[in-house]
Amino acid sequence: MAKVQELNHVVQTLTSEKLEITKLSRKQQEEVHRLRSAVDNGELKLSNLGRQLSKCLEEQDQRIRKESELKMELENIRAELERFKYKGK
Repeated sequence: MAKVQELNHVVQTLTSEKLEITKLSRKQQEEVHRLRSAVDNGELKLSNLGRQLSKCLEEQDQRIRKESELKMELENIRAELERFKYKGK
């Protein structure tokens, strides 16, 4: 009888340990899932940020080119004004 009680106690202990391990395993799986979701979300945000940065750089290049063109046009107009001034004298 003592042997049965001892075995019963061992079974209960092992069952309890199994339940604890199962709970811990679920918690860890949930944490892994949460972390993977966070990483996926971060990668998506980073990708979007990269696209936005690329678009901003393209727009900045366009503005710089336009500014350069306008400066050249302004210089041409100034030169033309100078010629008119000398012709007018």
